[in-house]
Amino acid sequence: MKHKTFAILLLIIMLVASSGSALAQGTTPQTDNPEALPKSAFMSPGTGNANREATPLERRAAHILGTSSLVNGNFEQGQNVGWAEDSNHGWAVVTPAADLPQTILPHSGSWVAWLGGDNYELAYISQYIATLPNSASLRLVYWISSGDDCGYDYAHVRINSSAIHQWDLCSPNNTNGWVALDLDLSAYGGQPVEISIEISTDEGYNSNLFIDDIFLYDTFADVSYDYWAENFVQRLYNAGITGGCGNSMYCPETGVTRDQMAVFLERGIHGASYAPPAPGAGTGFNDVGITYWAGAWIKQLAADGITGGCGSSLYCPLSPVTRAQMAVFLLRSKYGASYAPPDAGVDTGFTDVQPTYWAAAWIKQLVAEGITAGCGTGLYCPEAPVNRAQMAVFLVRTFSLP
Repeated sequence: MKHKTFAILLLIIMLVASSGSALAQGTTPQTDNPEALPKSAFMSPGTGNANREATPLERRAAHILGTSSLVNGNFEQGQNVGWAEDSNHGWAVVTPAADLPQTILPHSGSWVAWLGGDNYELAYISQYIATLPNSASLRLVYWISSGDDCGYDYAHVRINSSAIHQWDLCSPNNTNGWVALDLDLSAYGGQPVEISIEISTDEGYNSNLFIDDIFLYDTFADVSYDYWAENFVQRLYNAGITGGCGNSMYCPETGVTRDQMAVFLERGIHGASYAPPAPGAGTGFNDVGITYWAGAWIKQLAADGITGGCGSSLYCPLSPVTRAQMAVFLLRSKYGASYAPPDAGVDTGFTDVQPTYWAAAWIKQLVAEGITAGCGTGLYCPEAPVNRAQMAVFLVRTFSLP
């Protein structure tokens, strides 16, 4: 048994001394340290069950059945959406930022899950998924804020009641900010699963675990199953066109540069195992040396007639690829260097692309082939840069990748 009498007395003194009526008025105290103050200093009890073990049917009934992605993984839809939650003391677990200690800011948005903050607390959030994808991984971010010694307060990530990760909630393990955690769930692929995060604390020193931004992903930790281009990014990876941007990331919102585009297109044309010839004595472009990482790819792209560079023996390797340039790149890659699209006629179908625009015919043909529908109602955004998520869609459709 830990000797916490002194700490409890100190806590009582702090509560009495801090503004006198702050708690009575329901306002956030001036001393805003979740390691020292209990959850009652920040919010009123919520609607948790008095005994979580007595209500397994209600716990399961509260779940929303997902097929491949979690519902309300960032908690921005508030309480009781997607997640079942419970605290044996009746605390709400999914918590708005207004009820958090001021030292704790959400990782994103304005809601987090707050587990702990009370003596003998048993609390959880959980969600049931009807069929977990075969190669799923789970990512979440967490923040530990504890004033306890190690070996007393714990939290777990569980799959179907089996613990797959444990946190020892104690001051030496405080994170002082958000930390990412990735967990491989492939052992449960194809099965119905319940994903839960649970906490158990004893009496005395405060321990808190904050959770935010939980999602499932396949290959890239920054492309969740519910990301709009996930299917296209995964198909691009499966085809061997890209391995991502490093560290199991794809960087979907990052713009595509002209050197990266050379690699994408050459692999799309020649296949995933293709390696271009060495550039030899020169690449043909004054701004691309023979030792440049994409030099061989850029020289081959020019040899295939896909590009003549950006002017005056320059390739501009670090310049972003625009949507107008992309139309030309893709159609030449698909049909060959000699291809020329039909004339654009009197109407391109886009109010921001006039028939006299230099890439009008290419843009109109790209739409005719179903590779893009533009960037919005009646718009193509020809000078806008292309990001890596959009490029995944363009490449998959252009080369009919499975």
